[in-house]
Amino acid sequence: MADQAHDDTIREQCGLEVYPAQGARAKWALAHGRPSDHHLRSGSGRGAVASDTDREPARVQDRLASVQRIPGPVARKWTGEHLMTREFSRLTEGLARDPDPDERRAISKQLRNIGFAMRTSIKKRGSLSKSAKSRLAPEELRALHGALQDTDRSVRINAIIISGDLGDASSVPILEELCKSDDLNVRLAAIISLGDIGGPQSIAALTRLACDSSEVADIRFAALSELEKLAAKRITSGPDIFDPLPPQSTPDEPTHEPEKMAEQNAELLQKMKDIESDESADDLLRVKAADIRRYLESGIAD
Repeated sequence: MADQAHDDTIREQCGLEVYPAQGARAKWALAHGRPSDHHLRSGSGRGAVASDTDREPARVQDRLASVQRIPGPVARKWTGEHLMTREFSRLTEGLARDPDPDERRAISKQLRNIGFAMRTSIKKRGSLSKSAKSRLAPEELRALHGALQDTDRSVRINAIIISGDLGDASSVPILEELCKSDDLNVRLAAIISLGDIGGPQSIAALTRLACDSSEVADIRFAALSELEKLAAKRITSGPDIFDPLPPQSTPDEPTHEPEKMAEQNAELLQKMKDIESDESADDLLRVKAADIRRYLESGIAD
């Protein structure tokens, strides 16, 4: 009974959970400017968590430490996931209501950090044939879509990153529009999130960018990189050390007609051949297109 009371107290006090960052995941987090778990625990560095708009850092560290003290890995993970979900919901409400720009920036940064911590894997969430599913409630998705169109640049970029971590196909049309932004960093962030979500809509958007000869090389290369990661997902996304049990398909999961997917892949294959044979294109673009072509022709792309 005492242990149960202790756990209940912890569940009341805590608001976040993070998983141990090791090896490749920690390096990936740092390389992408996302918070590693070391940053989350220490409250330092580029990815540090903002707590109540940075006014109560000690309280957040206490809450993080409390989660780590919950006995048993299963109970600790379940409690952390539950508390992160609750905290994310609370913060999205604040993001939708708060008109103060500084508050919105702080909230969006904290949401970005929690969104990354809520991911169970660093592999692409979607695939060539299927968009990623979102774990967010409808009202949370609406708040996220509103943030994607926020007038503040920091809020927009944070929302773009969150969309890649937690969004679904409903985020794709807005991300497509953001790919037309005058801000190169906004465009690159949107391209990465389109690759994370995957699915036919994202593939079509990425293919258009990759094949547009009037686009700057950085944008074309970024789009090709996302297409390559999706095409090679089956061989490059083995089980992660922190994601040993990938989610299983459910009977009600939407499926795509094989004929349509074959048509999409055939069109993508031809587009890659066109880039590969374009002597006026940058050599890096041609090499990247050739890699995607090989994945598609090998039949491993899904």
